[in-house]
Amino acid sequence: MTSKISFFKLVRDEQKKLTWMTALMGLVFGLLIPFRVLVVMALNNSQYTGAESGRIGSLTGAFWNQIGFGHFENTFFILCAGAFCALCAFGYLHSPVKLDFFHSLAVKRETLFGAKAIGSILTFVIPYVISQLLGLLAGLPYGVDVKTGAAEVLAASGQGILFFLASYGGTLLALMLTGKILTTVFAAGVMAGYIPLLYLLIIVMQELFLYTSLSGEDMIEAGILWYSSPWAICIAQNMGKLGTGKEGITGLWPEQSGTCTILLMVICLFLLSLLIYRRRKTERAGSALAFRHTEMPVKMALVIPSAVTAGLVGYEIFMSVIWAFIFIILFGALLCMIIEFIYRWDIRQVLVHKGQMMTAVLAALLIFCGFRYDLSGYNTYLPEKDEIASMAVCDLDLAVGYLEEETWNTNTRRFLDRLETDQFDRIYELAENGVENAAATNGFGAYTYDEYCWYAGVKFHLKNGKEIYRRYYVKEELLSECMDEMWENEELRRRTFPILDMDPEKISYACMYYNFGYGMAETDSGESDTWEDEEAYAEYATETYENNYFEFTTRSEIVSLLEAYREDLAQVTYQDCMYRGGSVQFQIDEKNDCWVSYPLGDKWTKTLALCRKQAEKYQITE
Repeated sequence: MTSKISFFKLVRDEQKKLTWMTALMGLVFGLLIPFRVLVVMALNNSQYTGAESGRIGSLTGAFWNQIGFGHFENTFFILCAGAFCALCAFGYLHSPVKLDFFHSLAVKRETLFGAKAIGSILTFVIPYVISQLLGLLAGLPYGVDVKTGAAEVLAASGQGILFFLASYGGTLLALMLTGKILTTVFAAGVMAGYIPLLYLLIIVMQELFLYTSLSGEDMIEAGILWYSSPWAICIAQNMGKLGTGKEGITGLWPEQSGTCTILLMVICLFLLSLLIYRRRKTERAGSALAFRHTEMPVKMALVIPSAVTAGLVGYEIFMSVIWAFIFIILFGALLCMIIEFIYRWDIRQVLVHKGQMMTAVLAALLIFCGFRYDLSGYNTYLPEKDEIASMAVCDLDLAVGYLEEETWNTNTRRFLDRLETDQFDRIYELAENGVENAAATNGFGAYTYDEYCWYAGVKFHLKNGKEIYRRYYVKEELLSECMDEMWENEELRRRTFPILDMDPEKISYACMYYNFGYGMAETDSGESDTWEDEEAYAEYATETYENNYFEFTTRSEIVSLLEAYREDLAQVTYQDCMYRGGSVQFQIDEKNDCWVSYPLGDKWTKTLALCRKQAEKYQITE
């Protein structure tokens, strides 16, 4: 039977119990926001010696840099506060005595849940909002017009509260699923890092054993990782990974879709926690997990990836599959015993589930062997020729960047997308050679059939719409012939080297490095000098050309370099690019420090001639 105790009275009682937490939050965020703003403003004011109007402008800029959007330190403390508040408010779930007391009250579980959640949340919201308000008012003594950014600071405060709720909800869910503070901390850590670490393990396995895969370079672009936990998604929005809106006074506004996603995640976390709380048995307080039937799945989810990781460590240290098996068996069994001890807190019961231990170890061995011996045939897969609509190939050393929707992109997959052609007989022959070499060498070693091999990226675009990307070791001669044949197509050559169509106005800076010391150089007359004594020439080149490094800073210099390089690039062969003695680098986006590098060899006669003129110019200047 339950009484009609006022819900608001329960909330007020909870707040009174957590008065110490309100004071703590006020101290932390008072130092973090208004006190920091005052210190920064005072320092800027004392150091400024210019005119009064300039002083106000300088202080205004300094003020808006310290408040509002984009402060990772604020986000970090907010996320910590969310976890701490949830642990303090619902810590009674771990104590059988406290849990019996609260559940003996004439209050429904839903009411108790809501009162404790709201009461503990307010211990953060009130001091945090006051700190933000004080931080905004701290600009008034220094002549800052705080009204211009008040709405933005209010929005940033709302974002901070949303981050707090996300961290609170994630920790609350961990609390509901566990019965001890130790396992709650572990559960929260697993929720935060399990998916990214599992994804990293898969990438490492692919790089080591599925060596024809191009997936490794996509790890950074895996946007799903930002949605893997409530903490990750908050950090992602703070960093602008979920998209950015308009430019504000204090920083970039967050994208509305990202904010809605976080809000939806918060709602789901709280509803799921409430659902579990209603079904959670009181007698499970003090146990490792709140539900006994989750013990085995949790153990398997933790032990199997960990054992595979241990096997990889043993394999890399000793370069032996036998040692990998030993590490998997030992660490798999040890982890099972540790988890069993945490479950039972009794050393005598660590071997109570030997079947689960054997299952976990065998699963880890199977996964390791599946990757190590390519049981799926991933590395040797080759579609039938009549299944293919188009193909593409590129030398991975020459996979250069290109502009895509005003963004500079260096992703190999997208680069291959640019090079697709339906004339792929030679490319298919190249892929066949790559598959043969993969099968013969098992991916280890660059020498096959006494032929030197080269890395090449290949794309298969099948008629059914499927796109397959591979990385092969192929014969150098075969790759050279294939690329030269492709470059006979002017369109494909221009796709391979986007610099041929680049607007010079997009280039802000250029530099060039070239090793003249290997024997050939271009003279002003257009003829090549051959130095019989390469050491003497190397010494001459080093002294004359400032260690073979040249800069092009003015607009006319950049345009001249770009025109000379384009003329040279239009007539060189692929083999000229393979055996190059230097590179030309262009800065495309000065703000984001975006650079792209292109090959440079002794066949680039016009570029090298320009290089000598540039060197002589700077020598005269000095």
